[in-house]
Amino acid sequence: MQADARYDGTGIAIDIEWATDEPSRAFVDVGLTPSYELGQVSEAAFLTEHVVSAFTPQTGDVIYVRIRAGDALGNQATSMLTVPVRACGGL
Repeated sequence: MQADARYDGTGIAIDIEWATDEPSRAFVDVGLTPSYELGQVSEAAFLTEHVVSAFTPQTGDVIYVRIRAGDALGNQATSMLTVPVRACGGL
């Protein structure tokens, strides 16, 4: 799993990439706290290569991410991680 969070002067852009061994659909919760208050991004299809992006105009030092994925049979898995926010865009 790879995750990147960067502050570009207007907000934080978040990109998360990962692979699963069988097709699954994912729901990704993001937040500045473990309450994941910034919302959820979901995939519309069952995939094995996953890429999810989100943006918030807020600032912070860390983004909390929770990924909930499930296959067509209803098997589910959850992963959680914290991603440090880095500055970019000439800051």
